[in-house]
Amino acid sequence: MVPQTDRLDFRPLAFCVSQGYYASILRFKGGGVVGTHRHPSPVRARVHAQGWLLGSIEHDWKASAGTYVFEPRAKRTRSSSTRTATSSWPSST
Repeated sequence: MVPQTDRLDFRPLAFCVSQGYYASILRFKGGGVVGTHRHPSPVRARVHAQGWLLGSIEHDWKASAGTYVFEPRAKRTRSSSTRTATSSWPSST
């Protein structure tokens, strides 16, 4: 795992230069928050452990272990986890 902060790690799994996407694992240790942000392209995720509280300006919902998550391009979202959580996704660059 590659540390981003003292509570957030990621692990790159694959980079596809020809099709412009990558896959990685994101892990919060003991919970954390990803503030409001936008993705330049769609994001697809699978929550592996614990859960995420995902939200947009319009709504909040909880993604538990085993949940598939889709975030459209350019939608403003925010994410948080109150416990250790792990997810992975392929994402376009």
